[in-house]
Amino acid sequence: MSILAHHRIAVVITALALGQTPAHAYGPNGEPESVDEMRSVLTSTAWQLRVEDAPTSYCREVYYYHHDGSATVLSADERIEAELEISQLPGDAGFVMHEVYTDVNGLPDCQGDTYARIGGDRYMRFVPLADGTFRTCWSLSESSCFGWIEPFEELIG
Repeated sequence: MSILAHHRIAVVITALALGQTPAHAYGPNGEPESVDEMRSVLTSTAWQLRVEDAPTSYCREVYYYHHDGSATVLSADERIEAELEISQLPGDAGFVMHEVYTDVNGLPDCQGDTYARIGGDRYMRFVPLADGTFRTCWSLSESSCFGWIEPFEELIG
């Protein structure tokens, strides 16, 4: 069993021992319904981005969200450290993740790009889905959606 699988089991056991609902079981369909719940879900495990219409051999980005509000993003040889702000959108539109880069190694990401710079930032919208994953989008428009964030247990593809 992987270290991350052990971690996920420990998170669930700890939550149950404290009388709490384990991560990924918040709203009526299991989706987080507040910024605090979203933060709890994101910090419960590592996540990977699956890009829509990408071949199974496509490089995956892996996201580690930390309890202190920081994040680590790995994409091919690129490593980004960032501060993370989460805000909730009205209705079922999801959450906005605003990452501000605090450290960047300057190596190529999955697309071969080296655009990330210290002080740079990006916004992504995460829309919770009932299966515990999140639809990822660049804006409120559904046409801007490009993939899913899924719990990382092993690299897909």
